[in-house]
Amino acid sequence: MIPSSNTSIPMKKTATIALAMVAVITGCHADSTQPPPCPKTAPQTGTFNLDFSTPTGNLGSLTLGKVLFSRPGNPAGSFHHSRKALLIKDRYIVILDNSATTGIRWNWKGAKKPLPIFLTHPEGKTLMPKDNSLQQLVLKKKEDALPGNIAIITTAPELKVNGVSGKPGLNLASGINYQMAVAQTDQGTDRIFWGSNDKPARLNSADWKVNAHAAIIREIGDNTTQLAAFGDHGQSNNLIATRFVTLAIEGEHVAIEATVSSPPQNPGKDPEITTVRGNYVAQKGAKLRLSFGSPTQKIIQENNKLLAFWKFDEGTGATTVDLKSSGKKSRIIGIDPKQGWTKGVGFGDAKALVLSDGAHVETSFEKSLQGNSSIAMWVKTKAGGLLASKVARKGQSLLPDSRMIEITPGGEVKLTVVNLREEMIKSTVKVNDDKWHHIAWTVNEQPDEGMRIPLTAEHCLYIDAKLQGTISIKQPYNSEPVRAPMKIGAAISYTQDKEKLRKIGSFTGTLDNLRIYNFPLTERQIAGFHMVGTKKSPFVITSSPKKTVRVGQKFEYPIKFTGVPFASFKLNTLPEWIKFEGLLTGIPATKDIGVSKRISIVGMSPLGPGQQIFTINVLPPLVTPEWKIHVNGKPVPTRYTGLGIEADLPAGSGSWLFTNENPAAAK
Repeated sequence: MIPSSNTSIPMKKTATIALAMVAVITGCHADSTQPPPCPKTAPQTGTFNLDFSTPTGNLGSLTLGKVLFSRPGNPAGSFHHSRKALLIKDRYIVILDNSATTGIRWNWKGAKKPLPIFLTHPEGKTLMPKDNSLQQLVLKKKEDALPGNIAIITTAPELKVNGVSGKPGLNLASGINYQMAVAQTDQGTDRIFWGSNDKPARLNSADWKVNAHAAIIREIGDNTTQLAAFGDHGQSNNLIATRFVTLAIEGEHVAIEATVSSPPQNPGKDPEITTVRGNYVAQKGAKLRLSFGSPTQKIIQENNKLLAFWKFDEGTGATTVDLKSSGKKSRIIGIDPKQGWTKGVGFGDAKALVLSDGAHVETSFEKSLQGNSSIAMWVKTKAGGLLASKVARKGQSLLPDSRMIEITPGGEVKLTVVNLREEMIKSTVKVNDDKWHHIAWTVNEQPDEGMRIPLTAEHCLYIDAKLQGTISIKQPYNSEPVRAPMKIGAAISYTQDKEKLRKIGSFTGTLDNLRIYNFPLTERQIAGFHMVGTKKSPFVITSSPKKTVRVGQKFEYPIKFTGVPFASFKLNTLPEWIKFEGLLTGIPATKDIGVSKRISIVGMSPLGPGQQIFTINVLPPLVTPEWKIHVNGKPVPTRYTGLGIEADLPAGSGSWLFTNENPAAAK
């Protein structure tokens, strides 16, 4: 928690919010850091007050504090339990931790309309109605690792939490992440984040990123965004970001808030710098960091993983190993152990799997492919058949999210996804020429934030690194993912939409290097696989360096490659400002402005060399010295980081302003 209520930092008190309630309390969860201790009494009934305590982080319209449950008439400071909470002024309260107490019965009383409240689920528990009554709330131990429920206690139907409208009483709205909820009001959309067990929330999407102990992104109207990040009692760096702006504060007992009027952004052009103002709390002072146009897409790559990989290099036997599942073996049904293997694609003595006469692979890969994903493989065939299937059934019909990769009798590659109907992509080229071909299926899906809206996914088919077709599919928000095991090469029979029985025969041909990812492969990565497989290069550097960097901006480039397990690198004509220490890194200065000489990266491996050549264009800083930081009306020293600024905030609390002190000079 950020500064406690007895801190000496001057902070404005928030008026107590008295919400009269009728309650039955059968359990007590007093916070150990708040005296006095919870009274050890038998369950009681009567009227209880819900008070928002003196705030521990006051940022104007946003306040982090504690909700206290107490009995009117009890001694001052006496309460039954407390919960960390975030108050959005005049809008609602969200309780962030240990949010339920067994057996509380909620029933609004009094003439004044209370603020809406919603509760996040407690760690390891889920919120459930008791005895089928939506007026009572109990804790239930969770049976799996899925996020628990959100409870909405509100009389405001204009408030939605995770896509569920508020109604009088208790409403349960399942979340998709135990550290995030989405609240929608008539003002806009709020994304609320909270950490647990003294650890920050670390989440990201294509449009935002958070790394903070508590945070919120508020979209207010069409072009105004409010950002806030809260730290805990220790030293921490707390960050909240959108596509347009990144805000961070580093220190002990810290909190930061900013309101940004987002100017229109032109694709391909520099982000437009704008005035930003906000509030802060910093018990011992802090570092403020503000930057513009930082790509949040780069952050997403931190979670990119190879989920499964069958190299088919065994060369003998009736099993094959998924290298990403601790060597777990997949059974090859119907294979001739002596005739079922041949030389594979690429360099070296790699092997490949031959399937014929109905032979197929039964894998244990059950992970869902909903969301971003990719499947890539090499095939060689004169016939065709069903290459891979991940399907679930209801009777003879395939359930939504079932997926299949087929080589048709005519030699085309066909991808099928079962949604409300069958959706398909079919290649224009044919691959039944008894030559090796590389097939890749990528899926780029709109992120699911639990708002109960259909999600759009773009499916792409590549043959030999060339795009064959795309299709956009809308998927219902409540569709169940298919967790049935993937089968490789197995025949299938099914009916769909009450039509006649469909049969797809087993695959006859050769397979190699089947990979499954939890992200959409890029065209460069797919081209790298193809080059290695066709022996055009023993290995290919698949990562792409930044083509431009600004004065004062940190440049980082980790070298990623495919085709070999390891390689050593030699770098030629590196600019003086770049060093190689496991990755290329450096910060250019004003004297480095301009296009660099051609940088050459030569990699050596046991199979031979690989190379990458590129240049870097150093541009002037995006934020120039005309832009300054003012704290409580006074300028403070401002440092420039290429895309933004960094400044030291004095101990205490107050307001800050990022402004252009000389607009005419900036033009």
